[in-house]
Amino acid sequence: MPGRHVRRHFSQLREFERGLIIGIKTVGWSTRHVARQVDRSECAVRTGWEQWTRDGTHLRRTGSEATRKATRREDRRIVRQELVDPTVTRSTIQSHVGVRVVTQTISRRLVEANLQSKLLFVYCL
Repeated sequence: MPGRHVRRHFSQLREFERGLIIGIKTVGWSTRHVARQVDRSECAVRTGWEQWTRDGTHLRRTGSEATRKATRREDRRIVRQELVDPTVTRSTIQSHVGVRVVTQTISRRLVEANLQSKLLFVYCL
């Protein structure tokens, strides 16, 4: 439809947008009008407003991210093993770390340290 623009879906509300939603809602605007004003869905506006009325804050909860299986010490151990022997594979590192981490976690930690792990290749003749 002409005159309508596409809303941003599935992205986190920034802190500024959360504050703006609360400010406009406290003035008395409807959820639909606020959603149009801040270019967000009505559901996002409603969720932000409910959090404000329930918790009294518009900030995200701390600790809402996934829990880590490997500690920082174990992360350093992963990186150190790669630095000592650059030919080591992810599965070898996985067996030496001491905790149960998947190879994707090892790859992620090495990328964070600007390193890459070697893949184990099996050649068929």
